Amino acid sequence: MNKLKIAHAREEVIKQGKIQLILGMHKNGMPLEDIAKFTGLSTEEIRKLL
Repeated sequence: MNKLKIAHAREEVIKQGKIQLILGMHKNGMPLEDIAKFTGLSTEEIRKLL
């Protein structure tokens, strides 16, 4: 694997982890505004993931 593929794979793992974190926060009743603060995403981006 070249460095570019490794970097891309690493980014995908981080992205999937962030999505799982967002889903867990939402499932536990955290308001979208708070999820946005913790993840650095907008509430609109979070809504698209849910």
